[in-house]
Amino acid sequence: MASSRLFTWKVISLSVQKSSFPCYKQASLYKLVYYHKYAAVQQNFNVENRPDSGSDTEYEEEKIKDISELKVKILEAAVNFVPEYGWSKKSLAHGAKSLGLSTAAHGLIESGGADLVHYFNFSSNRKLEQHLKENAAENESCIAISFRTDLKNFLENALEFRLRMVIPFVSNWPEAMALMLFPTQIPADTKNLLDMADQIWHYSGDKSLDMSWYSKRLSVAAAYKACELSLIQDKSSDFSDTFEFLERRVDTVTEALQLLDKVNDSSKDLTEFTAGALITARNLLGINRWFR
Repeated sequence: MASSRLFTWKVISLSVQKSSFPCYKQASLYKLVYYHKYAAVQQNFNVENRPDSGSDTEYEEEKIKDISELKVKILEAAVNFVPEYGWSKKSLAHGAKSLGLSTAAHGLIESGGADLVHYFNFSSNRKLEQHLKENAAENESCIAISFRTDLKNFLENALEFRLRMVIPFVSNWPEAMALMLFPTQIPADTKNLLDMADQIWHYSGDKSLDMSWYSKRLSVAAAYKACELSLIQDKSSDFSDTFEFLERRVDTVTEALQLLDKVNDSSKDLTEFTAGALITARNLLGINRWFR
């Protein structure tokens, strides 16, 4: 049984690498995440479940794990060179060189600068998650309390914390945004964006199980993207104009979602009112425009 499971994992690994599905073929960040999960699953097998003649299997596991970790290290090092060389293979080459590797090692990162952007967004989301987790006790007042000032402050603070991670790279951020417009990069970019929104609502104490679950996450994602666009055009001191814009966007989000909550609580017989209110709320949130 254990041997069969190990063989299945190896087949899946090879099929993912050769798949024509663009999300896996082009966005190596997904491969990195997959490799890490693969290695973790293999490490969690009990010793007694491993095959007796597993030297080859263990070698393959270690090889995959080593490649995965090496890619992450190159990407992590390359981010430091983005202000000078942009989201490019040149940054990756300098990142590899700073680790004592050949500059040709940047070839391990299949999608080049696009994967570097994905990595930055992925790691920034992890930093945001850690920040929210550390401050979860202070945000307990938000739990089960919808659309109050404390929730607005929570959303503003969370989004500002995430936006400030972009500021050191703001002069290069239009390049990053352009890379994310390629069709092959949209799935990974969208996943990172929605993961961020999900983290924010999770740590706000949101426990909704109805359709508002989607509206809340899409609204925060749309607000963040709007502020990101503002950030790259902002010439004010400490980007104050963008953060004032953020406050207005969060006000709009909470007001529109409050309307959705009222609609959910309204009589099911008011179908025309409900449909109209939902359209109004979606327009206020910018969700319709975002997905055109």
